[in-house]
Amino acid sequence: MIRSTDAGRTWKTLSAEGEADFHSLQQASAAGAALYGFDSQSGRLWVSADNGRSWSKRAKQPLLDLAAHAEETETV
Repeated sequence: MIRSTDAGRTWKTLSAEGEADFHSLQQASAAGAALYGFDSQSGRLWVSADNGRSWSKRAKQPLLDLAAHAEETETV
């Protein structure tokens, strides 16, 4: 997981360097809610409660995209 705070001029690694290749990321709508990511290398859904600094690996699913439910932020 990498992040830029200057419109992409520079990037900082936050986590999972060499571990994941996130092809889809989805922030649940509520402030402070989970960040979901689909790792195309492992085929697993990952979830972060701290904006991508650490991750918990979840279900292995053949996903192309993902979305968090607008009201039930723990439902993807």
